[in-house]
Order: sequence, then C-alpha cells, then structure tokens
Amino acid sequence: MILAGDWNGDAKPDIAFVEGGAGAPTTDVLTNTTGGAGTDTVTITKAEYQTGNRRLRVEATSTNSTATLQVFVTSTNQLIGTLANNGGGRFRGQFSWPVNPQTITVKSNFGGQATRTVTVR
Repeated sequence: MILAGDWNGDAKPDIAFVEGGAGAPTTDVLTNTTGGAGTDTVTITKAEYQTGNRRLRVEATSTNSTATLQVFVTSTNQLIGTLANNGGGRFRGQFSWPVNPQTITVKSNFGGQATRTVTVR
C-alpha cells in the first residue's frame, strides 16, 4: 500500500510504503526534502521609521496567508517583532524602536524572506 501525507510535520507531502502481511508489515517513509512546496514569497510593501516618536511601521505580504512574519534588523539579525496577520496574505505592525534600523528583513516561518531599506519620516 502507498500512502501520502506530511509524516514529519514540515508542510511538505511525503510518501509511505507499507508492505507485508498482517503478521509483520514493514513501513518505509520517503521524506520530501525539496524547498518548493513549503516555501512562500514575502514582499515588504512599507518600511517607515518615524524619528519623532521612534516608531517603525512595517507592512508586508506573503503568498501563504497562514504564515507568521517576523521583522529583523538586517545588519544584526536582531528580532524587532512579529507582524499581525490581517488576512488575505497581508501583514502589518508598528514597533517602538530606539533608532532607525536602516534596513529590515521580514522572515516567514515557511522559509520566504524579503529585505528593504527603511524610509525615514
């Protein structure tokens, strides 16, 4: 018997082969190691830093509407925060940040990421 499923929990389809009789069946699992099915595309649509109130405003999209997107300072990989999911693959957040991070990277839990220079307002 051949079965398909996500046997290792990585959001990619795997294949299992079950052989043998009722007394001693054996199972072999082939895990999908490709980068394709689970990877999304992330786009940063807005990255603005307001110097007066030291707020960073970020808007982004993902091709996976269930993704979790986190914002990082590109030069240090320091986590700034997690964007709120507004539905339909749109994400948004405002963060208190002491200085302009200059460039940010938004990373998805599905493997996609994007980098953008921050605009000062």
